[in-house]
Amino acid sequence: MKLPHAEFAYNKAPSYATKHSPFECVYGVNPLTPIGMLPIPTEAKVIFDAEERARETKKQHERIKAQVEKTNTIYKGKANKHRKHMEFSLGDLVWLHLRKERFPLRRKNKLMTRVIDPSRSLRG
Repeated sequence: MKLPHAEFAYNKAPSYATKHSPFECVYGVNPLTPIGMLPIPTEAKVIFDAEERARETKKQHERIKAQVEKTNTIYKGKANKHRKHMEFSLGDLVWLHLRKERFPLRRKNKLMTRVIDPSRSLRG
């Protein structure tokens, strides 16, 4: 029965993209132990102002969203670092690489040719 412990450890670890753990993203706190996730008995519960709690949760979600967008921008920059932007004019010769997912009618099985000889560009 190590799976619950592994799940708890995963949910407690901060993510690179959000800089927060999944527990912090959902509940607003990072419990120290699994027993910290058990519900508090009703007679010992502290009454929190619901509107204040909702405002704090909304602020935290906005911070996490901003962090994820920032991280995605970094990922995009790294992924497109060596990519060349190509501009085609109408009528330019281009090579077509057929993939079964994109051209199901042209390429029905893996033994058919993948590349079509230079073709004229239909769009610029």
